[in-house]
Amino acid sequence: HENLGHQGRWTLAVYLINKGVAYEKILQIFSNFPDYDERVASYQIKHAVERGYTVPSCGMLLSYGLCVADCKIGNPLRWKQWKKKKK
Repeated sequence: HENLGHQGRWTLAVYLINKGVAYEKILQIFSNFPDYDERVASYQIKHAVERGYTVPSCGMLLSYGLCVADCKIGNPLRWKQWKKKKK
């Protein structure tokens, strides 16, 4: 497995939290990273939950180098709605 940088992990955690994925499941997903540290991952996930972070816009994700598409959905949380509209 390839490592994600901090920004990528934070974005993934916040996305999963906003999609309603349980803390334990997110921790399990993160355990697949080669440099996984349960203490660090647990702290970061809990911190994101407590702070109520939302997923960055697609523009921000593009600027971070975390998105390669120019799909115009505005935010990854809207992907499912966008996909339905395209059909």
